[in-house]
Amino acid sequence: MEQSTLTWDKRLYPERTSQNGRILDCLRMGLRLTPLVALSRFGCLRLSGRIYDLRHMGWNIQERRVADDGKHYSSYWLDMEDR
Repeated sequence: MEQSTLTWDKRLYPERTSQNGRILDCLRMGLRLTPLVALSRFGCLRLSGRIYDLRHMGWNIQERRVADDGKHYSSYWLDMEDR
């Protein structure tokens, strides 16, 4: 008889109507977010702060630094297995 192992999701889920909750929903749908997108969609002035919060809730959010025409910003996403 094989033993099945149950793994519990140790990630915390923020309130869905909060900025953290709405940002997490977009990331879980497979969208990549940048500070400009977060500002226009959620009125979020500091996406890096919300990403920090979500990472401390257990979410494995990926980040890539982008340099475009002398401007530098980060792009954030969740890999498929982390959604």
